[in-house]
Amino acid sequence: MDFHIVTRSRNGAWVQVLADDLTLLSNSMEEFTSQIQGLYSIAAKTGLRVNIQKAEFIANIKQASSTIPLGNDTMCRVPAAKYLGEWISASESETLTTDARCTKLERAYHSYKNICTSNYLSTDIKLNHYKLVVKPSALYASGCLLINRKAQLRTLELKERKILRRILGLIREEDDIHRIRHNNELCEHQEDIVTCMRERRLTFHGHMTSLRHSRLTNRILAVLSMGKASNAKWITRVKSDLEGLQIPLKTTENRTQYGQAILQGVFRLSLTSKKCTGTTRPKTTDERKQAHRQKMKAYWANKNQKTLAES
Repeated sequence: MDFHIVTRSRNGAWVQVLADDLTLLSNSMEEFTSQIQGLYSIAAKTGLRVNIQKAEFIANIKQASSTIPLGNDTMCRVPAAKYLGEWISASESETLTTDARCTKLERAYHSYKNICTSNYLSTDIKLNHYKLVVKPSALYASGCLLINRKAQLRTLELKERKILRRILGLIREEDDIHRIRHNNELCEHQEDIVTCMRERRLTFHGHMTSLRHSRLTNRILAVLSMGKASNAKWITRVKSDLEGLQIPLKTTENRTQYGQAILQGVFRLSLTSKKCTGTTRPKTTDERKQAHRQKMKAYWANKNQKTLAES
């Protein structure tokens, strides 16, 4: 929710100043309606005005109203909203977020396409440029994601592999035949983007854990990690990754030790780890091509005979 401050300058002109955003959370629609209407009336008394064009609310209650009256204006309900560059959905779906990250990654690549595909730069320089400039555009705030939908992340993985294949180029075989790089060959040069996102999530968890206990963020995390609230999806994913990396939960209290444990983990967790450890395809030879031609000729001849017999 945006606020406008309307004030009078020294020369007598009215000036409109933009204030910071404000987010309200509540357990029920009645409580939220009371909060927003009370805030609206108090803001009007102090010279603040709600930017109704940007004011929106999200509700995960089925019978929630679609609008809330605010004086002469109305605030509308939306299925998802964009806040600080990230999409927030009432259904906890990350489809919009994943699609937005794919778009950011593609735009960043095309902005520096001349560098990534240049023949005058070494592969190491182009990979470092991709890692430091292009890739971070899709990793912004990725530590807050659940990363629980393989189908949604597959699009992002395919986008990254496509860019890496353009940067690394083709592989020249011994018989002067060029072929594209396989997935396991791409993982030799760069960590896949999903692994980086999970590492950032662990790092963000360690940052919140190392805060002073008087900080509100640390207290909220402590409540979510205890009792019935420990079933929170984000906390569950973090604990699962810590167990996979064999990092004790107490290690998060020491920031330096925790960071070293992540970098020197026993193994990396990734949704694409099985794909990256696969074997390369067998080389296509003339014998294999000839055998495939004979197989397809026999298949279509058999199919044509069945079609003629049925007719």
